[in-house]
Amino acid sequence: MFRRIPKKKTVIPVFPTTLEGHGYQYNPNSDKISMFGEPDSPYIYKRTNNELHNFRLKQQVNQHIQQIICEKLEALGLHPHTTIYCTPDINSNTEKLLVVIPESRIFGVWSDRALFDDTLNSGCVLQCIERAIKEGYSIVITNQEQLTWIRDLKKALSIPQCNALGLSHHALQVEIPGNETPQKHIQYVFEHFVLTAPAKAIYVLASGRATPILTDYLDKHCA
Repeated sequence: MFRRIPKKKTVIPVFPTTLEGHGYQYNPNSDKISMFGEPDSPYIYKRTNNELHNFRLKQQVNQHIQQIICEKLEALGLHPHTTIYCTPDINSNTEKLLVVIPESRIFGVWSDRALFDDTLNSGCVLQCIERAIKEGYSIVITNQEQLTWIRDLKKALSIPQCNALGLSHHALQVEIPGNETPQKHIQYVFEHFVLTAPAKAIYVLASGRATPILTDYLDKHCA
């Protein structure tokens, strides 16, 4: 006699919903991230001797920092498009377009080490975007790391973030069509946003691991 084994329900781990809940805080006046209640203390990377705990904590903190950055980008007038951000004039600015391609696994971040050790602005794209807007650029910011859509959470995450949440094989995660890899993401952004824009001049600002992905795309499709 065969007996159907009931499927185990996947439970998404519950984490604090605020940066403060993880023991950290962001001070908008000093633009620094520090330990909660200790504004002059540096960010502590190794909270315990459990490396898995430290890894999961870091991924959670990254998401909260990303939320702060996204809120600041939206305050500058940029609109989110699933995993990327654009200024609303991308289809009307006929002069110049800036494509920003940061390398970090945190959206909008050049260097998380600079971000945590110095200030938020020193490690992310905010100052660059603010200046570009003032100088009349329309803007696209890519996000070639967070390409897995989590239906339960209604947002895209990177593979390390999925692992930190225990979602590596979660049934409700799906790759974003046309954006399954960083290479495909860059191609998708160029074909659907950059090359369809009316701007006469297109400028690209890329860093780190993102640079060879960009140059490979340009060699294959824009030579």
